[in-house]
Amino acid sequence: MSSKQANSTAVNSFNTNHSEYDVFRPSFTPILVDPFLVHLGLATYEPQGYKFDTSKKILEIAAGTGKFTQNLVDSGWKDTLTVLEPSSGMLETFNKKFPQIKNQILGSSYDISLDDDSVDAVIIAQGFHWFADLESLKEIQRVLKPNGKLGLIWNFDYVSYSQDSVKDKKTEYYNAGSQYYKSLDFKVDNNKKVFEEYFNKQPWNEVVTQYFYGFDVDVPQYRQN
Repeated sequence: MSSKQANSTAVNSFNTNHSEYDVFRPSFTPILVDPFLVHLGLATYEPQGYKFDTSKKILEIAAGTGKFTQNLVDSGWKDTLTVLEPSSGMLETFNKKFPQIKNQILGSSYDISLDDDSVDAVIIAQGFHWFADLESLKEIQRVLKPNGKLGLIWNFDYVSYSQDSVKDKKTEYYNAGSQYYKSLDFKVDNNKKVFEEYFNKQPWNEVVTQYFYGFDVDVPQYRQN
């Protein structure tokens, strides 16, 4: 168990804006999630479709309001699913949406109240950047079974034209990058160069990055040392 605690900036922010987070954050499409679960050994693909092994035990860390959890619930997980979330506000909204998920833990990746070798997979959706450090990985490894897997998944922000709140805004400003993204040639070895080329084409990149990352100076993923 580590002496570290969940990032206070994240916890305090999500305690306040959990309802808005649930409304405006994007969901995760099954088109991507189902193959993701196959890679984690939680599902198989058959000619008639995907078959999910809901006997497999999953720990979802930083489950938030359940944006990713919805996919697991829709695929049949219930009693073999445990969610861990450091924000009481997030769990408040989560519980309203998923009262059937009884295994809800208010806690962090630094002190997971589960037994050693107890879960088949750990999933972190849209959250690992808040605790991307060795202490978290050691604790995750502890609860994973010997052949268990860790799965990380993120959503790229993209404005939905169906959202009333953005209909009158210049959505092309937010979504302009997607047009260039479609023209990228990913059949190269140097993916880093490809993504640098993509982001450097966006005139708003530097200002937006400095502004938003300014709030995240203590986030492990963004540290320079």
